[in-house]
Amino acid sequence: MITYEDYQSGKNSCSMSLQAYFTIELFLRFRQDIYGRISLRELFEYLDRRTTLVEARYDFATFDEDLDGFLTENELCRFITTQLSRLHMPMRILRPEQYLITATRKFFFFLDPSRRGKVSIEKIVLSPILDEFFEVRDLNERRELINWFSGKSADLMY
Repeated sequence: MITYEDYQSGKNSCSMSLQAYFTIELFLRFRQDIYGRISLRELFEYLDRRTTLVEARYDFATFDEDLDGFLTENELCRFITTQLSRLHMPMRILRPEQYLITATRKFFFFLDPSRRGKVSIEKIVLSPILDEFFEVRDLNERRELINWFSGKSADLMY
């Protein structure tokens, strides 16, 4: 648990680019105990998620060939391919080609209901599907069977 003073001290020890995240509004978003302290774990989880989403937004933009703010199936498939090595997935997937197609189609099934053939990058970044995809990094054995993007789950599909 940290006080607002501790929060400010942490803010001052960060680089200028990170200090923008440490606002009073952010501190007040968290549940406080009777002493006005917030959970350091919850703050860290929030900042980790926020950082992951910002990084993902930039990563998605690098695959947006026509710079329209949308990704086609091929562009999203290339993104997923690069993420698999970051998530240490290749060694856990028996059929990588089918995995890429299926994972891409899952995003499009839920995020492109009108079947336009492209999905807004913002829609991807804010979707729970992306959260589930990134959860693959930290799965235990039980969760690996539940997470749709896990290697075990994908292999069961085929």
